[in-house]
Order: sequence, then structure tokens, then C-alpha cells
Amino acid sequence: MRFKFSQILVLFVTSCLLFGVAAPAQTRKTEEKGESKPTRAFHWLELKSTVNGQVLGTSRLGKLNLTYEMEREADVERETVQVDSQTVKTVERVYRRDANGRRKLQELTEVERRTFPDGRVEAVQTKSKVDVNGRMQVWRLQRQETRSLGQDSWETTSSVLKPGVTGNLTTVYKIRQTERKGNDNVVRVERVVEEPDLNNRWNVVEQRSATIQENEDETIQQETVYERSPFGELSLKSQVSSIEWEDEAGGVHRTIDTYQPNSSGKMDVVERIELSEVTLSDGSKQSVQELQTRSSPNGGLQVVERVARDLSKSRSGDTVEDIRIERRDVYGKMSPAEDFRRTQTEKETGPGKKSFTSKPN
Repeated sequence: MRFKFSQILVLFVTSCLLFGVAAPAQTRKTEEKGESKPTRAFHWLELKSTVNGQVLGTSRLGKLNLTYEMEREADVERETVQVDSQTVKTVERVYRRDANGRRKLQELTEVERRTFPDGRVEAVQTKSKVDVNGRMQVWRLQRQETRSLGQDSWETTSSVLKPGVTGNLTTVYKIRQTERKGNDNVVRVERVVEEPDLNNRWNVVEQRSATIQENEDETIQQETVYERSPFGELSLKSQVSSIEWEDEAGGVHRTIDTYQPNSSGKMDVVERIELSEVTLSDGSKQSVQELQTRSSPNGGLQVVERVARDLSKSRSGDTVEDIRIERRDVYGKMSPAEDFRRTQTEKETGPGKKSFTSKPN
């Protein structure tokens, strides 16, 4: 049975497994100079996103922060090619069917990532889509580089370009993130986002500072967010506190609390996200995420959305993802809202090439 809907929120971990955006992994130490190399899986720096280390400490479970739009059913094909020992290129094509049922290419994403012997990583992502005249046009280009600043110290710079009024690509924002690990085993991450004003002068519009403490049995993260006010000054927007741990059965859990200043300036918790993920003996994964918010400024937190996801392998070897979403209705009860299944097929398409096809069911 198929379900259509305009938007479905999908766990970040889901996108990692199905669309090649790899989830954070534990950093491996190298023997060379005792320095951490960027052996974490790569991820792009994005606006309004929680701070995560590109190289050093970060959480294993990601916040529900990806919107996957399914206005029309689509087929997604992804091909990965090992260009050389340092370079990997990925091409993702999104096909949709027109009113006559014909399958047509609608979106194209190309990513080329190069990793150097010293750990430096350069990446370029180009996104294109079909315009009203049926021609494929670039609508977004992102360049990103991660390089070492010294032992256990890294810097990542990222810039995003989009077509301007003349159609030429213009830089719309820049992100600079540094991460350093001190002798106290605490990772400190600083992120600054800049955007141009009408006179093309660059201004800081967002600043995030985070500390990440990786203990033996838990990871604790504290983050403070400042945003540019209409008066041009940076002001406190929110504070985010999270703790992640693993239970005796191997399940991973994470609680994320977001605080914002109230009318008197006191920090109140306005949102809580509870995540859990367990890997079963057959290799399948089950994830649950609950979103809690306040119904009123003085009210307590209550669950308003629950997302359950099962990820498994079919007998034919396909990856099958089932998503069930419940939301609080007007009567205050949690009720089924959306139900969705997606199947991914992987196959060899040539020497060093793999193709992934993802279809809604």
C-alpha cells in the first residue's frame, strides 16, 4: 500500500544509511605524532544545525533535522566511483514520472571528495534541477575543506553559492568551524556563520560554541547559540544540552534539551528530544524519537510527535525502511499521522562502481 504526503521528517540516521550521508563514527588515533586524523565519516556544515565535530568528539545519534519531501513519488539512483586512491565521486539522480507515466530525470547531485595523506579533506557538491524549460540548471554549489591546525586541532571552512539576479553563482553564506581537544579530554567547537548584506559587506549572523565531553559510558554536550538581531548585534538565542549513553543490551540513547530566555531573561526548557536506537541480532535496526514541547509558556513538556523507524534487509538483499509517525491531535491524544515504506536496491554497475535505487512503496 502506498502513502503520499507533502513532507515527512526522517531521522538523520535514516538519511545516512539510505542516501550516503554517513553518520558520525568514533575517531581513530594514528600512531603518527599521536594526532587525530579525520577518520570520521564526512558531513556537510549547514545553517541552523547543531554543532558536530568533523574530526573530534561528537554524538552517534543525530537529531531529527532532515526534511525529506515526497510531493510526488520518486526513484533515486546513486552511483559511487573511486576515481583514484584519494578521490571519490558520487552522482545521485532523482527521477519522477510525468502525467503520462514516463520516467524523467528531475534532480542531479554530484559530490567529489578528496582526502590527502596529511588528513586534509576537500569536497565540492553541485546540485541541479530541471527548470520550467526542461533544462538542468545548477541551483546550489557548496565547497568545503577541513585541515589540521596542529595536534588535535582542526578547522573546517564551507561556502555555499546560488544563482544571483543575473544567473551567475554568488556566495550566499560562509561557515568557519574550529575544533580543539584539550588536555582535559574536552573537545571545544566554535562555529561562525557569515552572510553578505545589501552592500556585499560580510556580517556574522550566527555564532555557536560547544563543549563535548566523551566519558567511558556517556557523551555530554553543551552548546550556546547567538544570532544577529534586527539591530545588528549578536544576542543569546538558545542553549542546548545533550547526554548520550549506551545500555547493557547495546542500545544507544540520547536526550537533547533546548533552552530559551523567557520574558524575564531566565532560561527555560522549551523542547526535549528523546532518541533511542537498538541493533537486533539479525542486523536490523529499530529507532524511536519523541519530540516534546510546551503547549503554553507556563505549561509542562508533553510529547507532540513520535517517529518509529525499522531498518532491515529483505530476502533478496534489499534494504527496507518502515517509518511510522504519530502526532498529538486536537483532543490531546497521540494518533497515527503517516506511514511510509522505502526500499533500496544496491547493485554493481561496473569496476569500482555501485548503483543504489531507492523507491517509495
